[in-house]
Amino acid sequence: MQLRRSPLLDLPVVALVTVSMVEFVVSRLLFNIGLPLPKTVATPQFATVVSFLAPFTVTASYFLAFMTLVLAAYILLKNSAVQHLIVAVGLLVLIQLSLVVSYPEVGTAASVGYPAVFAFTMISILVLGVLGSSKSQKISAALFAGSYLTSYFINAPLILDLIKVDVYAGHGAELFQAGELLAIINTIFLYFAFRPSLRERGWRSFVVPSVITMIFFVAYLANPWAITTVTMLTIGFSLFLPFPAYAVSIWLYSYIIIGSIREHKYHAFGLALIFLAGRHLQLSYLGLLAIAGLLLIFLPRPILEPQAISTSKQGAI
Repeated sequence: MQLRRSPLLDLPVVALVTVSMVEFVVSRLLFNIGLPLPKTVATPQFATVVSFLAPFTVTASYFLAFMTLVLAAYILLKNSAVQHLIVAVGLLVLIQLSLVVSYPEVGTAASVGYPAVFAFTMISILVLGVLGSSKSQKISAALFAGSYLTSYFINAPLILDLIKVDVYAGHGAELFQAGELLAIINTIFLYFAFRPSLRERGWRSFVVPSVITMIFFVAYLANPWAITTVTMLTIGFSLFLPFPAYAVSIWLYSYIIIGSIREHKYHAFGLALIFLAGRHLQLSYLGLLAIAGLLLIFLPRPILEPQAISTSKQGAI
């Protein structure tokens, strides 16, 4: 399929990925965790700059995620298909709730409604995205759903207490780890789902993922507790599985992004947003990043790119 890129989403998506990467480094790594730096860099002036920039990077990334989803909803609303309208309505309700869910004055309705609307919107995107797709794509969508839904269950006791329901909701931590297992397994099915559209870029297709994996490998062996703390606080991965599972997952995920970046940029951008969102989806900003990533990965290109010119049929992925 030959596509003429749609300017409506191109610029916001590129800006969102770029600013979210800056937010990940400045806010989560440097400000929240206080990542150790050389003494020549970690000066009081540098700490002041980081403290000043951190909230701005979060706000900018949230605003761009908000605008990207609004534009995606606008594109979907222009399509008369019922399934597209359902996704668009879910997006609009979700971004509205994301504005108020962090304020305690709104009561229990938003606290309970946001996870429910997130789940509804996520499932609507995945169902629409895998219609007529391959088995690998359908399994990958199911694993995405399972991983994200289990990330919310850890807050189930709090939600049940808010709505005054006396039901036991234990094992939240175990289910959260089960979602991590599903996310790791999903990298294998993502590889098979994306493989037909991947474009190998010579040595970069293998060297870049290998370098990224090696950096993680060396850092983990040098200080496993520190790396586990960083991954848990930034992307919600506790690294409870055997280490080789994460090494393979990192290599496959990086390989897919490198192979997609030239001809399937939306796929690469979507996978990047999925990584940056992590599994702390209780934070509304990260939930919007995850939904934006799923939109870019699973919705057919002619939907998100209405100016697309196709010479052959293309599936959801």
